[in-house]
Amino acid sequence: MKIFFLASQPEDGAQLALDQLISSFQTKLLARRPPNVEIVFFSDLSIEDIRSRVREEKPDILHISGHSDFGSLRFRNEARNVVDVGPGLLAALIPADCPIKCIVLGSCNSLKLISKDGGLKAIPCVGFDGRVDLQVASIVLLTFYEELLSGATLEAAFSNSVARLALEQSDVSLHIECADKSQLNSALYRPPVIVVRPVATNEKKRSTFDLPAHVEVGVDGAPSDIVQIVFFTDEREWAEDTSYPAESELTLECWRASLMSKIVYGPTPIGGCIWSTSSEFQACDERLYAAAIRSNGSSFVLKSSVSEGIDAALSRGLIRAEEEAIVVSLARELRAAARNRSIFRD
Repeated sequence: MKIFFLASQPEDGAQLALDQLISSFQTKLLARRPPNVEIVFFSDLSIEDIRSRVREEKPDILHISGHSDFGSLRFRNEARNVVDVGPGLLAALIPADCPIKCIVLGSCNSLKLISKDGGLKAIPCVGFDGRVDLQVASIVLLTFYEELLSGATLEAAFSNSVARLALEQSDVSLHIECADKSQLNSALYRPPVIVVRPVATNEKKRSTFDLPAHVEVGVDGAPSDIVQIVFFTDEREWAEDTSYPAESELTLECWRASLMSKIVYGPTPIGGCIWSTSSEFQACDERLYAAAIRSNGSSFVLKSSVSEGIDAALSRGLIRAEEEAIVVSLARELRAAARNRSIFRD
């Protein structure tokens, strides 16, 4: 997900602390290093350059902050003169071939601009009704973005932002406008999570799965530029339950480590999901990890348990409908077995 922040600060207007605001947004939103999230910030674009920059960056969200007191936004042109951008003109700044999924106007009275601009009706637009303090706007909109990064839909992120605004006891209100309300049910960001699905060990249709279960481990919501993922566990019993082969050229520790991890090289995600289909784990409810390296050199690590991974696969629709009941039962059995094993160890 890419967010394009544009600060509108014409020279004759009162200078807002927008640079500090956007810097704060970047720091807080990227603090957890969410994979596949990018923020770009422009604070001194002329109105002539906005359209080409938006086309070049191709953002998912266009966020504009600045002066909007009377149903128009104030920009500057190349001659550094102030230009008022009212209804109709803002939509013209957005290229038709740019797939923007949401526009956020963090300015006073920006609802007037949204409601009067017919060209914006096709895109979900968030704006304030009334004069909003910059600090309040930043708190509320930060909540909006944090919700989106958690995987929430536009509607859910907006609802939670409205609730956060209520805590500020402000007279201003937050609104979201869109002609096609079904767009509000979409999630703009799919956070990467470990997912787990059971694998039948024979050709017959299974009505149950034995423990330890044979499972495949994957990452859903994976960035498309992943070079390598290592799936592994810190549960040594996975290796200790298997006899060390006398003919192995590996040391005992290296051999055990090979049993506790699976490596996937250069996968091409299908629908954003990567599976370790080359081999399977025999699992109870151990902890699982996925360490991924991307082509830009960045990396990220995910943590889960087998049952949590099954829950994630179910919630994201990665388990076939006819197997859901069996898989839910398996997750329950895994948790029960883990509790019993913990009691036995204690």
